[in-house]
Amino acid sequence: MGREQTILNPSLHRQYLSLLDVIAHQPQVTNEQRLELCYYLLLQNRTEEALDWFAQVEQRSLATQLQYDYFDAYLDFYRGEYQHAADVARRYTEYPVPRWAGMFAQIVQQ
Repeated sequence: MGREQTILNPSLHRQYLSLLDVIAHQPQVTNEQRLELCYYLLLQNRTEEALDWFAQVEQRSLATQLQYDYFDAYLDFYRGEYQHAADVARRYTEYPVPRWAGMFAQIVQQ
């Protein structure tokens, strides 16, 4: 609470600052880093900024689709695109990694 944004979890704070330091010393932000930024911003309840960074991700150039699809479905709740969220999430409810299958199943349940 207050004017200054503070990350209270020391480990998360270090990881976030480390990412920002890497990004600051390269000519442009990679797509993977855009997804990472989206993650950290969501953890800080900075949803609008997370949506902005996610919109800049070039989906086709990512090494994996799973994480992109999870963010897409998750952020659909903020965009009011509930059916799209469910459609994306249903593709992964039988995913062989239980953690991911569970996360997508929670989106479907919503």
